[in-house]
Amino acid sequence: PDVRIQTNKKCSVKQDEPSIVLCNHSSFIDFIYAASLIRKAEPHFIVARLYFYHDLLGWLLRSLGCFPKSMFALDLESTKNCLKVLKTGGVLAMMPEARLSTAGQFEDIQEGTYPFLKKAAVPVYTVKLSGDYLANPKWGKGPRRGALVEAELEQLFTAEEISSLSVKEIKEAVENRLYYDEFRWLESKPQLRYRNRDLAEGLENILTTCPTCGRKHCLTTRKNQIFCQHCGYLTSLDDRYGFTEDFRFQNLAQWYDWQKALLE
Repeated sequence: PDVRIQTNKKCSVKQDEPSIVLCNHSSFIDFIYAASLIRKAEPHFIVARLYFYHDLLGWLLRSLGCFPKSMFALDLESTKNCLKVLKTGGVLAMMPEARLSTAGQFEDIQEGTYPFLKKAAVPVYTVKLSGDYLANPKWGKGPRRGALVEAELEQLFTAEEISSLSVKEIKEAVENRLYYDEFRWLESKPQLRYRNRDLAEGLENILTTCPTCGRKHCLTTRKNQIFCQHCGYLTSLDDRYGFTEDFRFQNLAQWYDWQKALLE
């Protein structure tokens, strides 16, 4: 009830035909949004192995046809399961960024994804999600009331098309389709307002450097406010994820990018 979902099906994923569905990934529950578009095709989602260690969640994931993959490691079991799904005419659903977006921006896709797509030589579809990060960011405490998530399904390649393309061409097409910037998307939705009692709490887990004094790991949050243990109050988060008090950065993505530039 807190989050509205708007779906747009430009096509349908056929049952009993091997195919792959690619989805961008910036929220823990993206598979729910994606499944709302492709559930009739009974997709098999690849899910991080750690979630299968939880008794109830692991049972639920298996009952939904999901199978595990170890993160940041070669996983032959997962590869075999992918091939098994396709060989039996199933729908393989992948989130090729393979991790949650930290600041609502597109992450790199693992390079091995593109040769796999070409070798599979099956139809490829995409589910493009927008607003999912802002509805429930990885650092946040629960969903935000008033949130909107847009989910769009369309076909990217036929089996014949992907067989004729180079790996480089496949990469360019996939990244162009799945690229996202949540704050740029939000600019096109001026009516949206996000409500949560603890809107800023958890930001200290990704914003680690104070832009005023430059000290690291000194930030704290309370409700919608952000503090530095040395400088005191810094700014607040408004109901559109913007910073108040004419702060140095407009939003958390700009602050996060600044931190990455410091590391580089």
